[in-house]
Amino acid sequence: MNVTLGKELEAIVQDQVKTGIYINASDAIRDAVRRTFCPALDLDEDTPKLAELVRKGINSPSKPWKKGDSLRHLTKVRHQLGK
Repeated sequence: MNVTLGKELEAIVQDQVKTGIYINASDAIRDAVRRTFCPALDLDEDTPKLAELVRKGINSPSKPWKKGDSLRHLTKVRHQLGK
């Protein structure tokens, strides 16, 4: 599938990719379509722990990752899991 966005929308997508939120333009477009056309999560049907984590993620501020953040995050998660 090919889609033509126009200069303004293309600039918006490229800006989102540059922030590091998305890996590439396809990822950004896929997320936009999903948010527009797919039903929202029904957290009441999920397990309480999953619902808590999803709410925490939705409400947390996003920021681009820097070099080394992935390793620090993995170490923190392993520590929390006791591994």
